[in-house]
Amino acid sequence: MSAGWVGGSVRGRLLARHRLGPDGARALAATSSLDAACAELGGSVYADAVADAVTVDAVQHALLASALWDLRVLAGWVPARGVETLRVFAAWFEIRNLEHLLLDGRVDPPAFEMGTLATAWTRVREARSPLDVRDALRRSAWRDPGSDDATAMLVSMRLEWAQWISGIGGSGRYWGSSAAALVVARSIAEHPEPLDAAVTRRADFLGRRVADVSSFPALVAALPETCRWVFEGIEDPRDLWRAEARWWGRLERDGTGLLRAPRPGPAVVLGAVAVILADAWRTTAALEIASRGGRGQEVIDATA
Repeated sequence: MSAGWVGGSVRGRLLARHRLGPDGARALAATSSLDAACAELGGSVYADAVADAVTVDAVQHALLASALWDLRVLAGWVPARGVETLRVFAAWFEIRNLEHLLLDGRVDPPAFEMGTLATAWTRVREARSPLDVRDALRRSAWRDPGSDDATAMLVSMRLEWAQWISGIGGSGRYWGSSAAALVVARSIAEHPEPLDAAVTRRADFLGRRVADVSSFPALVAALPETCRWVFEGIEDPRDLWRAEARWWGRLERDGTGLLRAPRPGPAVVLGAVAVILADAWRTTAALEIASRGGRGQEVIDATA
């Protein structure tokens, strides 16, 4: 085992320790106000990140930015192969940057700083039109989204991201295929008709049967076993938030299992990344719940 994997495994385990976890997130959500929530975070790994934030959006952004920073730190320890895996997961933040840029016309709150984990953000951030964004994506690993429509480009990126995760292998097959299934499910929920050809091409790793579906039940029936689990017990597309929370919950549980690997290596680093991201996502959800007076605890429960 190379020194890079040993060092990355040690650093990854350290970074993944003392996360808030489901119980901490429930306590955070129950504070029922943003000020009380920030005080609750004062004793957590997120304390420094949220110290100066004054709005819920700013606190959430700072918290997620701290998770991205952890990935960037980890990238300085692992071999090149590990950096590529970290870049795959960091692409989630790049999609969020693009979402603000395409739908709001600006990246506000400030963009997530991708550093060496950027895929196309260095070029995309200079784009002045959706056509420029499409051209920048086309010249990158994101590939041509097939349209300069903002929504279509984001769907394309989310499906591409899911395929990258699936390509990691192991637990990644389940994470990636179910992430893609969630994207397709939301597309069908918003437009109950057969999938657009561009979406079908991106989601082809879910199987050919998915191309012909036009309803949520039909989609679930057409999915392979690797991703059908995410919709178990969900019959109404309005409950897709439960599936999303379940996805993050599995990411964390699988990641925790990988962290227990007896030897340092890629599995431990992957586990650290999974735990860091899942905990950050759930903590932002808990902050949203707290800012709304504690309503919505079921989101936290769905990840457990």
